[in-house]
Amino acid sequence: MLYEEVQPKEGIEEAVAKLRSTIAAQVRMWMDREEIDVKSLAIMSTVSDDTIYKLRSGDQNVATDKLAKIAHAMGIPPAVLLMSVE
Repeated sequence: MLYEEVQPKEGIEEAVAKLRSTIAAQVRMWMDREEIDVKSLAIMSTVSDDTIYKLRSGDQNVATDKLAKIAHAMGIPPAVLLMSVE
């Protein structure tokens, strides 16, 4: 297949939005479970509190290094943050 023939995969934006929502829900759930506030998580993970606020609300894409830092600070594997909360 030539790159000129390639089109964006249908539903890609919805998939990204769903993943962002899943990560946000997991971060909120784990923060609640561990009783960690945003400022404390920011200090423990070395990720800015602004980034964490945006991540919690689903408004922020997150780089893998920041996702790993946040997960490590909460004591969970990063992959857990990608699992649906359903």
